[in-house]
Amino acid sequence: MRTIFITIFILYFIQLSNATSYTIVTSGYTYPPSDLTVNVGDQITISASTMHPLTQVDLATWTANSSTAVSGGWGVQTSDYTFTASAAGLIYFVCQNHVGIGMKGKITVQDNATQIALVNTQGFSIYPNPAKTFAIISLPSKVDALIINVYNSLGAVQKSVLENSNGGNQIELNLENLSSGIYFVRIEFDKKLLFRVLFVEK
Repeated sequence: MRTIFITIFILYFIQLSNATSYTIVTSGYTYPPSDLTVNVGDQITISASTMHPLTQVDLATWTANSSTAVSGGWGVQTSDYTFTASAAGLIYFVCQNHVGIGMKGKITVQDNATQIALVNTQGFSIYPNPAKTFAIISLPSKVDALIINVYNSLGAVQKSVLENSNGGNQIELNLENLSSGIYFVRIEFDKKLLFRVLFVEK
């Protein structure tokens, strides 16, 4: 059971750490960019106002320059609308007031599962685990610098550190400010990412 939980936890944070935020603005009577490609897990904000009410529509409505909201969509938004792309597919949206003059856009959401490369974690460890006030991060190779982010179980960053290892392969991570619980450690170095679950017991 613990192994299944850890696997789900790691997959969730791999997606979280690769997520990107996009903003679609209004410029005159257009939505730049009006044709956007994102990955599952990315966050998108679309500008909206009472002058430019935003609504999600289906392909037929979008093609016909109409504004009937798609069932189960966003409804009508009159302030900036932010959402996370949760599934692959196409999202069509329009300005209810100005779709007749072409104020509309499209978002292509692609499944990024095949883009996540599994990193060989041989030689990578965090110990002791469970830890109390510190943990030693042992890397598979010597590095000059690395970025360490520690997340809680809700995905909020609890600690973020830029470390200079001076060509070594071991870093001491101070845990004194963390309470007991389950944490997720994301380590970035040399354009590589490593992930580990860390248990803290005070």
